[in-house]
Amino acid sequence: MSDETTSVAQRDKSNGFLGPLATTESWVRRIVLVLTAVAILTTSFDIAGNLEVAGYNVRITQLASLPLVFLGIRSVLRGKDNWVVGGLWLLAWCAVQLLLSFRSPSITNGIGYWCWLMLDACIVFGLPALAQDDVTYRWLAKVYLNSFFVLAVFGLLQFALYYAGVNVYLAQVIKGGLARINGLSYEPSYYATYLFMGFVLNGYLLEKEDFSLLSKVALIRNYVLIVLAIVLTNSRMAYLVMALWFVLRMGAMIVNAIRARKEGGKARLPLYFWITLACMAAGVMLLVALGMNYKTLMRGFGIVGKNSQSADDRLAGLTTCLQVFGASPLLGYGLGGVDPAIAQFRGAAYQGGDNGAAMSIAGELLVANGIVGMIPFVGYLWSLFFGDKRHVRDPESPWHTLHLAMLWALAFEFIILLFNQNILRPYLWMHIAFVAASWNHARKAVA
Repeated sequence: MSDETTSVAQRDKSNGFLGPLATTESWVRRIVLVLTAVAILTTSFDIAGNLEVAGYNVRITQLASLPLVFLGIRSVLRGKDNWVVGGLWLLAWCAVQLLLSFRSPSITNGIGYWCWLMLDACIVFGLPALAQDDVTYRWLAKVYLNSFFVLAVFGLLQFALYYAGVNVYLAQVIKGGLARINGLSYEPSYYATYLFMGFVLNGYLLEKEDFSLLSKVALIRNYVLIVLAIVLTNSRMAYLVMALWFVLRMGAMIVNAIRARKEGGKARLPLYFWITLACMAAGVMLLVALGMNYKTLMRGFGIVGKNSQSADDRLAGLTTCLQVFGASPLLGYGLGGVDPAIAQFRGAAYQGGDNGAAMSIAGELLVANGIVGMIPFVGYLWSLFFGDKRHVRDPESPWHTLHLAMLWALAFEFIILLFNQNILRPYLWMHIAFVAASWNHARKAVA
């Protein structure tokens, strides 16, 4: 870590939790930082803090993000030098989506979703503009990492209070009286999908033993409680993707240890390896203690018994999307046209606000974009993961590990969303905004 970065960290530590709030002289900037922290903390709020406007939910995270929206618009208007990684691709995709929205069988829904997309896009431009200096970026990153811990604690309290006779926004109890925690999300699977980014972020930093943002104790605390909360959602999709992450990372750690031994070094498995093993064992024991068994766990997939509703619904949604895409492969219907187009294909009347039939962002994106719209979208995804001419990864950057953690979390978030609907989820786009900010801090100086 460079002397400059060390001094930044020391200055940030001396200001405690307040960070830039204690050093900035502008009350406007302090308000913007506080509102941004609120926006980060509330990205998963579906059933609390919302307002109904013209049949659409306006969320507290969106209201708190308005300063970021302003900063994003200003960055776009200032020109390419202020644009984020893949900024041109993102703006091109937004422009194509606007045009495609007029092909939606429901123009109102089409324009409504486009406005939602533009709000998310402005946040992607706005957060990096706010986090230009190291002190602000460090503070916001710490808030982001800890926000998953806060929501995990809420979910665990939700679980405990239910058995004490107090129901706090609990959405579902399965057969046998087992509560599936959902935090402040619509349902447990949404909550697990949100927590998964925090699971990967905190876990990757712990694996790499990067304690520049959070202490070892804080990372272990965050990771363990997030894992416990995901287990208690009883989301089978989350279990599968979590298993994929465990296999991938534990395999990498074992390979690295073997390589180190062959090179004459000391073969050592990091603390994260043993914590992960302990979490896996504890999760299994917890599920068994709560009465979960193999049949209960597999119910809904059609693997055990005749009930395959969960898998059937998702596959039916994806199949329908492929059929709608096949009918119009070149031009899509816009993000707000997906559900009206599916209803039209099925010969049913679309009811305003009745969305979610796609059941898969893969199918949703095909119907929304068509081949024309997929070109800028894929270009933007490529830029997010691999950079562009101005954003080239610097392995020597003190932010390199955090940057990789952000990218891993984004990759696995897309994996878990493959069989979930709505790519405009606020927490996904807040994470994309952090990926954009991390590129600015982890890139090489490119002439």
